Amino acid sequence: MRTVTICNGMFGRGTYGVVRALTDARFRDRNSAFLAQHFKDAEAFSILTTVSVVSGNVVTPDWTQPETRVHEWVESMA
Repeated sequence: MRTVTICNGMFGRGTYGVVRALTDARFRDRNSAFLAQHFKDAEAFSILTTVSVVSGNVVTPDWTQPETRVHEWVESMA
């Protein structure tokens, strides 16, 4: 099985924040567990998330917090 992960943002800081959601040592395991639990039977899915910038610093989104997830889409297995 192969997977493709696409991280895209409106601006560089948004893209950086989404990448950090899956790579930041403080959040990667929590966010990966969220994905595994919520999309375990999905062939494809997407998450539209907010990325906050505070005093010029990107804040890593925590997908376990509903206010960070703006929209979710899932394609279930047939």
